[in-house]
Amino acid sequence: MAARGRKALADLIAKLFNDGDVTEADGLPALAHRTLELLARQVAEIDGKILQLEKELRAWHRENDASQRLETIR
Repeated sequence: MAARGRKALADLIAKLFNDGDVTEADGLPALAHRTLELLARQVAEIDGKILQLEKELRAWHRENDASQRLETIR
């Protein structure tokens, strides 16, 4: 069981791949390790893209009167 969220996922990936090489002796078959490593790289790439989009959205929001008015609606 692992925590949720972007930071928790990054921590989990770091623990899995940065604590030295994980081997089959550690209970993770080589093919599973390569598969998880590929998925981790894809998650990191997507995460970077999401962060960039969020940054662009915040900048757009600061410049858009209608967006700022909508933000005040509760």
